Amino acid sequence: MAIGIFGNSLVLYIFKFRYKPSNHRYFILSLATFDLLFDLFGIPFMIVEMRLNYIFPSEAACKLHRLINYSYGCGSGLTVMTIAVDRYLKVCKPNGRQITNKMAKGLCFVLAFIGILFALPAVELYGEHNVQRKQNITITQCLPRNKYKENPLFPTLYNGFLALCFITTVVTISICYTLIVRRVKTHKVTREMTFRSTISTTISTRSLHSSEDPSSTSNQAIFTQEGTSKKNSTRLKATVKTHRVAKMLFVVTAVFIVSYIPYFCLIITIYANANTNFKEDWSKTGEAFFEVFWRSFLINSFTNPIIYGFMDKKFRVECKTLLNRFINRG
Repeated sequence: MAIGIFGNSLVLYIFKFRYKPSNHRYFILSLATFDLLFDLFGIPFMIVEMRLNYIFPSEAACKLHRLINYSYGCGSGLTVMTIAVDRYLKVCKPNGRQITNKMAKGLCFVLAFIGILFALPAVELYGEHNVQRKQNITITQCLPRNKYKENPLFPTLYNGFLALCFITTVVTISICYTLIVRRVKTHKVTREMTFRSTISTTISTRSLHSSEDPSSTSNQAIFTQEGTSKKNSTRLKATVKTHRVAKMLFVVTAVFIVSYIPYFCLIITIYANANTNFKEDWSKTGEAFFEVFWRSFLINSFTNPIIYGFMDKKFRVECKTLLNRFINRG
């Protein structure tokens, strides 16, 4: 929680004030906002739920808790899918129609709104779930309300819809990044051939005119060749940067998917065994693993700043600069 708050605050500051406007900047800011809000409001609710698992204090708090969790997951999922599409267009269709900076900025707000819409049914679904235990003890948990125990159609449909959205997201992302990898490999081969050709041509041109008196024609040929080399070099740097950003955002996306897989597996297991108490005979170790997998998506809330730190040189430099300023000021 503390790592997430600090890291995502750092991401918001650096990408907001130290990076030029770009699509990936807006999407990273959006993800950092989701993560920071979840760290500030979602995780405290989860701590309360774990501490007061059998005496959850408020139905309203339960509904808000689930709304935050589902909004976070849906909004982040839609954003990483959009990132994959944007990277595909940048790498595989560089001369085609692109998502502009203005469109990317607007998409961040639209995706956040859609994420909230997708989460609204959770407000109806979740509430005080009362269970009668031995010795006439009644426990109250933040789970699907009691009325859906007898008629689980709504929770089944809702969770099925979310699972379908998750699968669609994974498939879309997989297709986009598979095509990106293929394109990057092609670019790499072409880049090496172009580089060798440019070097060879430049050397040949210089050798041809080295024994002659420089004339305007020969100089112009050399300058033209060098100008072409500079253009190729600039284009090469832009391509390399695009590929590097795509690689970093792929890792961000992969971590997001991996963090949610255990959670969705448990959801499917729970509703596949809706009529049985499948946890009844579990050992303490089994229950512990269940709790870990049930909250596996927490990993996603603090890992992105770490990924940027390892894979984005500019981000590392800006972090060091801020640290030095803080030390010198102290």
